[in-house]
Amino acid sequence: MDDVLDLIFSERYQVKYKIKPDINKELSSRVDALMDENKLLKGVLNELKGWMLEFVVHRFQLVSHKFSKFYECQFDNSLKLLSS
Repeated sequence: MDDVLDLIFSERYQVKYKIKPDINKELSSRVDALMDENKLLKGVLNELKGWMLEFVVHRFQLVSHKFSKFYECQFDNSLKLLSS
């Protein structure tokens, strides 16, 4: 966008620039910055995935532990009924 505005204003006001910008260098530096940001965000995402997996496993263990006590109680009661 800035390059387009530079061209418009240079033609309109007839200003000639002596130094031409190195677009390849500027774009490669922007791409490198975006790649670094992408790696950072992927790391954050993977960390959140790990936390979520730990949470799901923990919840599963809690629920299965509660149900195992319930079923043990039910199983013991049914054995008492059969033996009497």
